[in-house]
Parts: sequence; structure tokens; C-alpha cells
Amino acid sequence: MSEKAKDLTEKEVESLPDVPLKEFSAMAEIMIRQGMVRKDKNKSPLELIEELKLKLYYCKVHGIPEIYANQIYIIQGNFTQSLNLMDTLVSSKYRTAEFECVLNEPDKISIRTRKNKKSPWLMCTWDVARAEKAGNTKGLYWQRDPQAALRNAVWKDIYRTHYRDALGGMIYTPEDFGVMLDANGDVIESPTLKDTKDLNEQERQLEPKYIKPPAEKMDIDQIIALTEKEAGK
Repeated sequence: MSEKAKDLTEKEVESLPDVPLKEFSAMAEIMIRQGMVRKDKNKSPLELIEELKLKLYYCKVHGIPEIYANQIYIIQGNFTQSLNLMDTLVSSKYRTAEFECVLNEPDKISIRTRKNKKSPWLMCTWDVARAEKAGNTKGLYWQRDPQAALRNAVWKDIYRTHYRDALGGMIYTPEDFGVMLDANGDVIESPTLKDTKDLNEQERQLEPKYIKPPAEKMDIDQIIALTEKEAGK
């Protein structure tokens, strides 16, 4: 690790003295060089570095492989994870678990599961009425693809209800906090739509970032330069 990068990261983690983040600097730099840091237009490069090391620390505490740190999102002070990571953690812990979709209609989806062949089948069903009651239909994700949003709601419910111990303490996804992920897994802030007439305006604001996410990777030297510029060095 370069001395320049080392000085930067050690200096900035002093605001979190009770968390031994320094040991994660090397892994964080590797992930940055490989373009594995999630972009977020609401956070500075330095904040993203600090957040990445905090995610790596969280992974260590909860026994989650560090390589999955980029699928963890800190939103409003809460650790959340992508649905893909939920899939991975559950399948890793419960290798004999079975899942079967028994109903797949545009307005209703049912999936049943059992942890092994000796366990009873457990059913989970979501329909549009339940999604409306839960407030899911007000989000931009639902407006874009309601059936995909309904399907994701079923899977999240199954994991939270029957496989909670495999989730590493993270029972929510970014979408649960009104945040949407683009195709690259980068964060797009997506406030809840209180009125559907606002949809077109929201689409115009978010569409360029959603369809065409930034192609450049985060380079450690660029991050350091930006950070020093912000600090007035």
C-alpha cells in the first residue's frame, strides 16, 4: 500500500476510534483498484473509503466473506444488503434448502420452502393488495417493474421469516429504505412517490443514471487527489 494512501486512511479513521478499521486498508485498496466500490452521488470519495472499511469490519464480525462487502449498503445508519447477497448467504448456510414457485401470476406470487427433505413445506405469498398495504407500490422500483418488485418481496419475506439466522444481522435491502440500485449495483437515491403524477419527472431525473451508469472505475490515486482537493491541501 502506498505511503500516501496509508497516511490518508489512517488519518481519517480517527473519527471512529472504537472500530479497528486500519487493518482493512489493504483489502479496501484492492477492492478500489478493481472497481468494486459502489458509487453514490450523495457521498464523497473519502466517505466511500471509510464506509468500505466499515463494511469489511462488519463482514469480519458476522462471518461474511469480505469479498461480499460491496453488496452491503449503509443507509440511514442501517446495514442493508442486496437481495443477491441474501441468496448467497442463505444458500451457503442451508445447502439442503429447497424452494419451489407454486404460483406466478402478474398480481400474485407464492413460493414454498423447506430447509431439508424432512422439514415441512412453508408457504409465502404476496399479492398486489399486500404490497400496497406494505407501501411497496409507492416506490420507483415498483413503478418500473411491478412483477419483479413483487417477486423480490416474496423472496425477502421468505429469507427474513425462515432463514433469518443466515442473513448476518441484515434483514433489509436498500429498496426497503426507498433507495434503488442500478444494473451495476450502484446507489440511486429514489424517494417514495406520494403521487403517481410525479413519476414522469422522477423518471427524467433518474433515467440517465440508471440506464447509463458511469463507466469509469474508482482509482485509488484519483480518490486521494479528490480527497486532498476537498481538504484544501
